[in-house]
Amino acid sequence: MAISLRLPAEIEARLDRLAELTGRSKTYYAIEAISRHLDDLEDLYVAEHRMNEIRAGRSETIGLDEVISKYEFQFPALFTFAINTIGTWSERYPVSIGIAGPSNQLWHRLITPEAWRALDCEAGRLMGITQEGLSDHGTSAALLCRELNQVFEGQKLLTNNYAQVAMMHHIFKSSGQNMTFRALHVESVMGQEISQELVNSLVLVDKTYKADENAKILRDAIVLQFS
Repeated sequence: MAISLRLPAEIEARLDRLAELTGRSKTYYAIEAISRHLDDLEDLYVAEHRMNEIRAGRSETIGLDEVISKYEFQFPALFTFAINTIGTWSERYPVSIGIAGPSNQLWHRLITPEAWRALDCEAGRLMGITQEGLSDHGTSAALLCRELNQVFEGQKLLTNNYAQVAMMHHIFKSSGQNMTFRALHVESVMGQEISQELVNSLVLVDKTYKADENAKILRDAIVLQFS
């Protein structure tokens, strides 16, 4: 589908400079920018719509007892995960993974990228990661997968991002291993309505760029949602 956009002069000038510097088209970078931020926009505006539906009495929440009985979901065994990546939208590499569990347990590992790219300084600062840190303390996908399988065998690890479910599977596929646990989107465990309620609650939470902190924020939000 073709669309026409009237860009502010400053944005168009920046696109011109970037395209000239890299040899790529302005269209490529416009698509890249939209793709990177569309998930956030969807989360924000869908959440606002759902919140209005709740306030107007057109939508109902579901209690914890029903969640447990319907989806066989137990909070004491709740694990959530988040994965940080670098690279372009079409070619991304995992650089860190964080998992949050019961009793404020946090599990965090740096991942040596499959193919080295320059780590953007600002992105690295936000994620708390440096290229030197990845080189010195990062673990390979193969070692990471073995450790994940040993620690979380038989568990369900949840995220609210389908791309992160796909990335977890990609990490294991690249290492030639099978998962002994399940990486799932919260919607597949708790259903669409409850998943959307969770999105609503996360809109009000300050964002972080560290994988283990994001995993804990998600776990806390799930528990709070049904407290």
